[in-house]
Amino acid sequence: MGPSLGAFGPPVVHAGRPPALRPVGTPEEFLTVPEVARRLRVSRSTIYALCSKGRLPHARVSNAIRISWNAVEALVGLQRART
Repeated sequence: MGPSLGAFGPPVVHAGRPPALRPVGTPEEFLTVPEVARRLRVSRSTIYALCSKGRLPHARVSNAIRISWNAVEALVGLQRART
């Protein structure tokens, strides 16, 4: 008996090599709260607060928060414009 295919079918093979990764910071990239906090050099609680106040747009995937790189850049741009 062969390997289990699971709910999603067989694994995808890309001509013997893994698919190319996007450069970090591309517009369609979604980041986790810890990733955003690390890149902005602030605490995770700061990112959660910005999300809960509506100052940092985000999406919830089940119980996880995902933030687009565009939203991070927009927030940083707004902060720079204020100073």
